[in-house]
Amino acid sequence: MKVNQWSLSNGATCVVANMEESTLTCIDFWCKGGSNYEMKDEEGMAHFLEHMIFKGSKNLKEGEFDLKIESLGGSSNAATGLDDVHYHVLVPPEKIEEALNLLLELLLFPTIEENAFEMEKEVVLEEISQNIDQPDEIIYMKLLKECCSPHRYSRPILGNKETVRNVIPTQMKLFHKKHYVGENCTLSIAGKVPKQIPSIINNSKLKQLKSITEKS
Repeated sequence: MKVNQWSLSNGATCVVANMEESTLTCIDFWCKGGSNYEMKDEEGMAHFLEHMIFKGSKNLKEGEFDLKIESLGGSSNAATGLDDVHYHVLVPPEKIEEALNLLLELLLFPTIEENAFEMEKEVVLEEISQNIDQPDEIIYMKLLKECCSPHRYSRPILGNKETVRNVIPTQMKLFHKKHYVGENCTLSIAGKVPKQIPSIINNSKLKQLKSITEKS
């Protein structure tokens, strides 16, 4: 297996692992925008934003991304951690370019529309309610609080109900603008890839990702 790594002019890192025997290819976008980067009164923002990313973009209506990825024979998912958040799709190798552009469209240009925002807020609040009733989660969060306080690692990734209730779309858009920048992001692709994959990536919407010096 050969692994290639390079960076774009906006600071985004690209990593490709060619696995010729693979029947599926994984496209995984990582961003240093996990809960560790939330400020006071932003607790839960990173995870809430992960939800809102899938609610549509400049050129994709809500639900359209999932339908298009499924039509390619693929699947998608995402997860928010303490340090990072990542979004990935698994598709047949011949669908890489189309899937990549769909994923980047969703990530770079989310609309964060107010009606969808308020509806999804209720979903996130319910997720918090369910989470705090799980014995293993209670123990895990107590461990982090006791061992890591006052570091941000001591706070729950999902945030708390008060901060999530009070967050507004403008705050989330600013959080996205601040953290989803080239220097914070890595695009990794693993599986069977075409020889022209560097060109596909270099000419994809990834190059439209702002750098830290451009985001303002």
